[in-house]
Amino acid sequence: ICGSSSLEVVDLSDNGIGSSPDISSLLSSLFQPPSHLTHLNLSRNFIGSCRSLFMSMSQTRSIANITLSSCRLSSDIDLVSIQYLFRSISLNPIITAIDVSNNII
Repeated sequence: ICGSSSLEVVDLSDNGIGSSPDISSLLSSLFQPPSHLTHLNLSRNFIGSCRSLFMSMSQTRSIANITLSSCRLSSDIDLVSIQYLFRSISLNPIITAIDVSNNII
């Protein structure tokens, strides 16, 4: 899936994706230009590196819907991570929804 510029929807929910370096590589390649990714569902995974996720999100301008429910996002949420999230949103005006429900933030 990585490197495909025509991929629009990726659903990796409930796959046991963890905080290994692999998640950073995966996310970076999914969001890398010329990405046309519009929907990303990572719910029910352990996303241990929010900063990497939010930094990767800021690389694309096509993403509209991100689902991160039940991902245990509290592991490295800090002010810098939140700043990256808001930077991603401000750089990408077509974001319509970010679901971070059922997390401890």
